[in-house]
Amino acid sequence: MPRIEPITVIANPWHALDAEGRPAASVQILGTDTVIGGTPNLEKSRAEGLHLYDFDAAPVVLKPETPREAAFYLRAIRDGALIAADPPTAARAGVAYRNPQKALEDAEARAVEAYVDQTGHPPEELLGADSNPPTVPYAAPPSDALATRSPTSETYVDRTTTPSPTSGFQPPPPSDNARSPE
Repeated sequence: MPRIEPITVIANPWHALDAEGRPAASVQILGTDTVIGGTPNLEKSRAEGLHLYDFDAAPVVLKPETPREAAFYLRAIRDGALIAADPPTAARAGVAYRNPQKALEDAEARAVEAYVDQTGHPPEELLGADSNPPTVPYAAPPSDALATRSPTSETYVDRTTTPSPTSGFQPPPPSDNARSPE
């Protein structure tokens, strides 16, 4: 078997956030329970009933044993869940090399910005322990406002004309290519 070069990466937990805005992306070392760059935080995990990790930005050298393993890690770099920690790893993954610390900071900024866009407030951990995210009260629009909405609006579904998945179901007609039961 040909020798497979090591892959040096930094975990990017900011690739995904959980509902509270905590970094939640992780990549496991294949064949193990070890999360790349993450250390289980047992105290927080028990308190919240979740699997929570503390991440650090130290480079991790992965030594894939098969081309398939190498492809898995290189794909995670291309997808953004891992950051290439050196130029040779970036070249193998087909991405431009960037300073890993700067790439991690940029990933955090993008994730927080996306979270704020979706929720209207920053992640709870950025607000501090004594603060709660603002509550946005829901105000129902006037009933005539619903009638004037476009049926293509992503938040509007006209339930009076949209059949349920099972009402009026008709199987497709048999095609000429369908095999008959023998």
